[in-house]
Amino acid sequence: MDTLPTSPFIGVPRSTGAVVVLNGFPGTGKLTILKQVKQQLPVDRTIMLDNHLLIDPVSAVVPDRSDKHHELRRTIRAPIFQKLRQRAHNGYIILMTACLAEDNATDSAFLEEHLDIMRMTDVPIIWLNPHYGQATLGQRLLSSERGQGSKTELMDICMLRDLLCDNRLIQPHKSTDGSVKLVVKTLNASRPSKKVPGASNERYSVSTVHSNRMKLRLQTSCD
Repeated sequence: MDTLPTSPFIGVPRSTGAVVVLNGFPGTGKLTILKQVKQQLPVDRTIMLDNHLLIDPVSAVVPDRSDKHHELRRTIRAPIFQKLRQRAHNGYIILMTACLAEDNATDSAFLEEHLDIMRMTDVPIIWLNPHYGQATLGQRLLSSERGQGSKTELMDICMLRDLLCDNRLIQPHKSTDGSVKLVVKTLNASRPSKKVPGASNERYSVSTVHSNRMKLRLQTSCD
């Protein structure tokens, strides 16, 4: 006699939180996009974590991308990701940036760390890989605001174009055991969009990321 499959989420309390990861190469305006999205979400229930906040302190101590560099980054990420898991489970919306490429063992392992944030919970992870036109990238790098911050940024447009030609963004796949509620989307970041007051002068389309809490909940439904 056939039996019904058992859901890994049985007995797990439901949450209204979500983790949104915007994964893009350097110089593509990830933080600018998420700042615009954050302005449309509840201030007291939204957390934004730029990946440079975790990378730059390690780069200051271990500048090269050696095994020791990545080990130190993992050590720093672990307690922070654990705290994000708790916050998302309590109903917070977590906005994160990432820069993970396909066919890279280190990035593949880092992807699993992201998925582990909400593994075996009812909280969805929305993974966004943006698409950019060459004109948009050129405008981005020539922006007067780029490079004014303290984080390390890619400023060479030729280097960025080579990076995009030689690499592809990592594409997460739903786990076979259903232990992660994963929604994968492509974000068109080339089309002009309505300017958000108080945001950067750069214009990006965030139409596929619903900018109020109710629409974000609807977006997280898994097939």
